[in-house]
Amino acid sequence: KLYENQLLGAVDSLLVGDHQQALAEIQQLLVLNPDSRLGYLVHADLLAAQAGLEKPIDALAGRNDQGLLQSLRKQLLARWRFATDLKAERAGRIPARLALHSQSEPDLIYVDLPASRLYLFSYRDGTLEATANYYVSIGRNGTGKQRKGDRKTPVGIYHITSYIPGKNLHQRYGSGALPISYPNPLDRLKQRTGHGIWLHGTEPGWVNRSPRATDGCVSLSNSDFEQLYQALGKPFATPVIIDDQPEWVTATAENERNPEFPGILDRWYGTWQRRAPTSLLEFYTDPEQSVLFDTTATDRNTRLVDTALYSYPGEIGHMLAILRFSKGNDQTRTVHQYWKRQSDKDWKIISETQLDPE
Repeated sequence: KLYENQLLGAVDSLLVGDHQQALAEIQQLLVLNPDSRLGYLVHADLLAAQAGLEKPIDALAGRNDQGLLQSLRKQLLARWRFATDLKAERAGRIPARLALHSQSEPDLIYVDLPASRLYLFSYRDGTLEATANYYVSIGRNGTGKQRKGDRKTPVGIYHITSYIPGKNLHQRYGSGALPISYPNPLDRLKQRTGHGIWLHGTEPGWVNRSPRATDGCVSLSNSDFEQLYQALGKPFATPVIIDDQPEWVTATAENERNPEFPGILDRWYGTWQRRAPTSLLEFYTDPEQSVLFDTTATDRNTRLVDTALYSYPGEIGHMLAILRFSKGNDQTRTVHQYWKRQSDKDWKIISETQLDPE
């Protein structure tokens, strides 16, 4: 956060006319971050103000430079808007989709696409809190990935599948990458194509890129990526929620939105516990989608130990249930159930997959 705080501190000093303070702050930032093109632009703004120029430096730049200038201004605007407006608005609130997150899940990543912001959420004393947040760049063609090569960032719920150190990657990925599980089962049902969506660092010569600069990935500065990776510890299976229509609420307010759904999930589990295969299949649009059906008749040692529920971003009337089962000797299995509303109070499972082997 030191980089962003220094950058915005210099801008604030410039706006109030304290040029000496702004100069000291921006010079210190550039010593520590010599790749900060945005820092150099703010420095140029400061020098232009001190020189008494009547026109902003953007108006003096050539046509070939306008694209770069606009991208840097958009990055600065996204950072400034977060610091001056969104940060205070969201104090004491959480994204609506996280209100039924499980306390047994140590961490969760939430990407607020309109704000160009990635949040790390963790539980502290039983309360879900944002423990860190970072400016990010997303796909240059926006959001809602549908096909391979569209250069859009997907909207949905995924999980981290691995870690790739920077030394094993092309330099454009910076200090490393955390691949995520796009396309997931719901994406495949929707016939979305493409692959290789990562959280990754930034190429040499930049601290960050503009808000829309990647081929669909979510890019952080290298220092932010390293901090995120260290905070996650063992990142495998960490949920990653990428949301194009974020809403920040109190947990109590969100729990009132789909009051019937937890009850439906309870009925599914009760049916599964009774080992009633025929009744269980009534919860599925396609019986072949079930990965738990075979356990109903033969496995009486498996029990549900944890549940997390999320309203699914980018889709109307969709929920994701993440179920964790235990089977003696510390064996566990994680199952993802994608539910879709069929009518006012009728939900069915449209896909059910196992995340990890028994």
